[in-house]
Amino acid sequence: MNLQHRLNFLFVLIIVQLFSLYVFLSIGLNDISTDIHTHSEMIKTSIENNTLPANFLYYLVIYIISGFNGNITSLFTVSLIVLSIAITLKYYFSVIMMNKILRFEEMSSNSKYLIIILLICSLLLIIHPIITPLDFKNGYFYLGKASINIWHNSTTIFIMPFVILLFYYSYIYLEKPSNKKLFLILIFSILNVLIKPSFVICFIIVYPIILFLKFRFSKYFLKGIIILFILGLFLLIEYYFIYILNNYGGILYNNEKGSVGIELFREWRHYSENIVIDLLSSITFPLLVTIIYRNKIKESYLFLYVWLLFLTALIIASVLYEDGPRMWHWNFFWQVPMTNYLLFLITTIFYLKDLFKRSEYNIKDYLLCFVWLSHLISGLIYLKKFLLEFNYR
Repeated sequence: MNLQHRLNFLFVLIIVQLFSLYVFLSIGLNDISTDIHTHSEMIKTSIENNTLPANFLYYLVIYIISGFNGNITSLFTVSLIVLSIAITLKYYFSVIMMNKILRFEEMSSNSKYLIIILLICSLLLIIHPIITPLDFKNGYFYLGKASINIWHNSTTIFIMPFVILLFYYSYIYLEKPSNKKLFLILIFSILNVLIKPSFVICFIIVYPIILFLKFRFSKYFLKGIIILFILGLFLLIEYYFIYILNNYGGILYNNEKGSVGIELFREWRHYSENIVIDLLSSITFPLLVTIIYRNKIKESYLFLYVWLLFLTALIIASVLYEDGPRMWHWNFFWQVPMTNYLLFLITTIFYLKDLFKRSEYNIKDYLLCFVWLSHLISGLIYLKKFLLEFNYR
């Protein structure tokens, strides 16, 4: 980016940071019930018991930044500030990644378009499943949806910059493989596992397919498989700590043990009156972009990769559930908003880049813009409910 573009980017970054800080300070000042406070209590309990959960990195970072202070107020305050920065980093890496992959800076001859894309990327932080009459009936604007952005769960917020970086380096390895990229894939994968393993579970399932389609049985495929094998070992170790040694139960649930069960829609049915409507309202825009541009993207590894990640995330959330004290926490759901955010990011920038190349618009453009704005307005309605009615559900 040239100097003017960098200044524009910095300006929007500051706006994003101020907005995210406002959201999290509102959570703290209004004492809104979220997982952020629960996780702060978890850090305090862990310190008292001289232990940490298996996916310890977020909790350790908060404890270190708080000055090794076990006071719950201090831990909670630090959490709010760190999470506001994580949102800004999510935006920062989103812009950098999309500029590298879809090269929207090619439109630099018209700086107006670049500013629009920077602003649109910031609005993607608010985007939400389209709210339907069913949501007003059951009172759930978030639960039961294939969400896009999360504001109430600290580890999901904290991990998103690392999810974006893992996705980015794993994708550009497909375009130009190198050992350096493989090393970065491994590093960001391990960081993901140590914060929250949800995305890596999808990654370890999907990436071998993408590697094979791109490289067949070449050395680049085999090198990638070695990295995935190492990741698989990390996941098995974490599973052992969480479910066999009962790491979480020992910290929070009086040693009550949890387990993993298999049943279709066990937890999703609990929160959704109509799973099909809730799903379609969550992915309306990327689904329409994919259908309308199917001829342009049918050979795109980028679209194939992100759709496979999202569909894998959905299958995991639909089939697996956690029994025991965390039965209705839907902990096998968190990969859905991670992958759906990537899906919205890629389809939005892809569409804007195509739109700005044309001088004439058609009915499909008006439809896509209307749907995208519906997602945005729904996000504003959800934030109103969350921040003014103190209810994230």
